Amino acid sequence: MPPRKATRHRLLFFDLETAPLTAYIWGPKVEYVNHEQIIDDSFVLTWAAKWENSRKVMSGQVTPREAKNRNDRRIVGELTGLLREADMVVAHNADRFDIPVFNARLLAMKMPPTGPIQTIDTLKLARKNFRHASNRLDYLGKLLLREQKLKTDFSLWKGVLAGDEAAIRRMVRYNKKDVTLLERVLVEMRPYLTGLPRVYEASKSGEMVCTSCGGDRFIKRGFHRTKASTFQRWECKGCHQVVRERRSMADKLGVVPL
Repeated sequence: MPPRKATRHRLLFFDLETAPLTAYIWGPKVEYVNHEQIIDDSFVLTWAAKWENSRKVMSGQVTPREAKNRNDRRIVGELTGLLREADMVVAHNADRFDIPVFNARLLAMKMPPTGPIQTIDTLKLARKNFRHASNRLDYLGKLLLREQKLKTDFSLWKGVLAGDEAAIRRMVRYNKKDVTLLERVLVEMRPYLTGLPRVYEASKSGEMVCTSCGGDRFIKRGFHRTKASTFQRWECKGCHQVVRERRSMADKLGVVPL
C-alpha cells in the first residue's frame, strides 16, 4: 500500500465481451458489408471489472432469455455505475473498442451517458513504448508472466447467443481471467512506460511521491533538461519508475535562464 502522504486515484480494470453482427452475405470471404445488409447490431454479452489491488472481480452477464432477445440493457446499466465511480479506467484497446462500444450501446438504448472517462489504454502504451512481436494481451501475458488468456473459440459465442447457461458461465470465467491478466501485465510494464497518466498524487504541497505507485523513497537519477529549464530526476525504489520534480532547479535557486 502507498504511504499516507499519497492520494491514489481509483483505477477500474474492465473488459467487455460482445456479440458479433448478424448480416446477409453472399460468400465466406467478405471484405465489406453494406449497412443495408446488417440484420442485428452487436451488443454486450458479459463484462468483468475489478478495482486496482482488489481480489474481487465483479461481472455482469446476460441471462439466456436476454441473450436470445439481444437485450443488454440491464448489464450495461450495472457497468455504467462502476465507470462513474472510477477516476480512471484501464482496458486493452479501451480507446478504440471498449469505450466506443459501450457508449454506442448507451446511445442506442437512450440511457444516460457516463460523462467523460479518463482511460489508460494498455494496447496504446505497449505500442508506444515497446516493439514486441505482438501487442495482444494474450501474447503480453505469455511474454511477461508466462500466463495466457483462457483458450476458447467461436463456439462459445454461438452457445451464449443460443442461451446456453453453461456457455454463459464459461464466458464469464474467460472475461474475468482477461481482467486479472490485464492488471498484472500493466504492473509489469509500468516502470518502463512513458505517457502513463498520474495515478498517485502528493496529499500535501511540497511532498514528493511516485506518480505511478505512490512510493516516497527515491534515488537521484541525473537530470531532465528542456530548452528552458533543468529538473532533478528520481527513480522510485518501489516500482523503479523515473520521475522528475515539478520545480526546476533554477526556480529553487531563485533565478531563471537567460
